[in-house]
Amino acid sequence: MAGNAALQPAISNNFKYDITYASYFLSLQYTHQSSPIASFQERIDKATGRLIFEASNLDYTKTYSATVGMPIQIAPFWKTQNNFSLVYQTVRATRDAKPLQISLGNYSLNSIHAFKLSSSFNAELSGFYNSPGFLA
Repeated sequence: MAGNAALQPAISNNFKYDITYASYFLSLQYTHQSSPIASFQERIDKATGRLIFEASNLDYTKTYSATVGMPIQIAPFWKTQNNFSLVYQTVRATRDAKPLQISLGNYSLNSIHAFKLSSSFNAELSGFYNSPGFLA
């Protein structure tokens, strides 16, 4: 591993819009990041032929996301909170003087169920699903 003296800072421009009605919510977000830093990018040192892993700048990332949340009361003793998120991301980089662009979407679901079983006993059950996508 090696450092990268040419590494530039990443700059992010974000826009987020949230709206809530009663207990329901909607969140929309857009992020454009110039020169994001990617860890462990490989390159061959032409002088020594060694493989080097170092942080380097990508060209940009663009991320669009939406999240919806809605509570539902199924019965007097049973309440749920359900959230759905959708993310679409584009990453652009230049490798060996060639542009490379990858786009991928993913989604996640989260549901929390709260049960009031007696005046002194509550139980909660939750589930989460995250579809395949970019690794963070």
